[in-house]
Amino acid sequence: MSNVQVKNLDSEVHDLLRERAVATGLTISDYVLELIRRDLRLPSRRQWLRAIGSLPDDDVSRADLTDASLDSDEPTNRLSRLVNRSAVVVGDSADFIHLDWSSEWRG
Repeated sequence: MSNVQVKNLDSEVHDLLRERAVATGLTISDYVLELIRRDLRLPSRRQWLRAIGSLPDDDVSRADLTDASLDSDEPTNRLSRLVNRSAVVVGDSADFIHLDWSSEWRG
């Protein structure tokens, strides 16, 4: 396996990395590796711009989109699709900000 070394990391950034790693139950190395993997799963800015540029043009106005969403019976807020776990999740919601909630989305 290869190694990557980060030089000139100030102590404030290192402390924040350590706090996040501990909060997620990982070592700093494993936490940073997860951040890198997560970032590499996303398209690069150039790839994203190329994909956006290849989308067909449309003549839909912001008002048309707003009207369509207001007329829809479907909830427009993704939070409304979350399964209620009030009996399970106890405590400060800020403690859960770094958890992967993707399995909780319905539909």
